[in-house]
Amino acid sequence: MPGSSPGYPGDHLASVLFESQEHIEDLERHITAFEGTNPYEMVEQDDPKDAERYQGIIKIHAPIPPAISLIAGDAAHNLRTSFDHFACAAVSSGGGRVTTDTAFPIWRKPSVPTPQQYKSLVLGKVKGAPKPFIDLLLTLQPYEGGNHEALWAIDYLDITNKHKLLIEAFSSYAKIIEWAGPLGAAIKPDRHALPLKDGDELFGGLKANKNQKTDVEIEIALGEPTVLVGEPLVPALTNLVQTATSIIDTLRVVL
Repeated sequence: MPGSSPGYPGDHLASVLFESQEHIEDLERHITAFEGTNPYEMVEQDDPKDAERYQGIIKIHAPIPPAISLIAGDAAHNLRTSFDHFACAAVSSGGGRVTTDTAFPIWRKPSVPTPQQYKSLVLGKVKGAPKPFIDLLLTLQPYEGGNHEALWAIDYLDITNKHKLLIEAFSSYAKIIEWAGPLGAAIKPDRHALPLKDGDELFGGLKANKNQKTDVEIEIALGEPTVLVGEPLVPALTNLVQTATSIIDTLRVVL
């Protein structure tokens, strides 16, 4: 970040990424402990609006603890910080001067940038960095809908975390499994119907056709941005860490 010591951060950069992974492991412990309190249940009942139907509804007994959202925010912030440290190191290695404007370039506007708009952003954020590094940055698409949308998602989560908790929803359900004898069929729900609320119907049907057992998987999930809505929290953050590490490893070879 601006103001950091010049030169490639090396072990410090690795430490920041490692801290993100530690936050994720801490998240897993908090989520396991929370789930151990049986904060929700799935209840099958007659449909109060139609005597011919049955329904499975979710009963929520406790909200997601704020600590889970806070830890998720810390993980996102560490990831974003790792890229800014890297940008500062690149500028220093090229003989440039790190300023308050130095940062890893990520396009934040909702529209897709033109090549010239993105080039202007890159040159402004890493002015003085080695040309091979800048050339490689120009091949990235760190914006919503781009090939490197994960970078945009990391930036979005970091910004959002500064103003509110990342997870407003109680949870999402990953899939519904309907068992007919020994066989099960998984049904993926519409993630845009999330977040789940107390009393929401998870499944239903005609009583006359009910001849199977139904299981529902409930998972704490991200409520935003759109590309991550309904994605289970821990796997989503883990994928972002892996993507961040891969991109940094690709860029560092030209420094």
